[in-house]
Amino acid sequence: LVLAREALYKFSVDRRKLFRHPFQPPLQEAFYRSMAEDYKGNLWIGSHYKGLIRLNLTDGATRIFKNELEAPGFPGSSIGCWHVLEDRLHQIWVRHSKGYSVYRPTRDTFYHIFPFGTDAKAHIERFAEDRVGRVWIVAPENGLGIADPQYPELGLKQWVSQGNFLKSNNPSGVLADLSSRIWVGSTKGLECLNPDLNTSTFYPLAYGIGGPVESMALLSSGEIVLGHRTSVSI
Repeated sequence: LVLAREALYKFSVDRRKLFRHPFQPPLQEAFYRSMAEDYKGNLWIGSHYKGLIRLNLTDGATRIFKNELEAPGFPGSSIGCWHVLEDRLHQIWVRHSKGYSVYRPTRDTFYHIFPFGTDAKAHIERFAEDRVGRVWIVAPENGLGIADPQYPELGLKQWVSQGNFLKSNNPSGVLADLSSRIWVGSTKGLECLNPDLNTSTFYPLAYGIGGPVESMALLSSGEIVLGHRTSVSI
């Protein structure tokens, strides 16, 4: 599946062509930003302007979460659902404009976390879950944080500060590999963190990286794909 700003597409491997998916998110001018498929086959789609959408790919049924993402004292907090992740407990993590929220399906409710209070400049960028079960959260102004999916309502357990452990300035992406090493991409390169050994290795752009890292993905082979503005590196 390929998500564009205003529509959902399906790629045909045999015909090597994109086709418009028969089921579409229902919102107009929503500016879709990210998606994640859950264990039931539902597609969760984050939009820039109109909240979070759950789309059933079997029958096309949809549910829109917007008011549910509003939190007391944070008006407009649901605007801008920019990154979505399903953890191993089948909870949905959503990065929005004021912080992040975690949807617990067994209770049909959201926990809202605002680690920076009302600071308009600070924000969460992306999530990644390692094989141990920790959720790693990258924030450009603060570095790397760790949350426990068992207790999402408690928010971030700790920060891995840029000055102490993280060399990447303004980290923009985070990924956990098959060995639970944490990879952080930034405008300056790529950093590999080993949380168990408390060590890190930094790979600058001159190492052969195609440019500032804007997105990251893990292949089943264990290889890491880096997305740049005009190219891809593996």
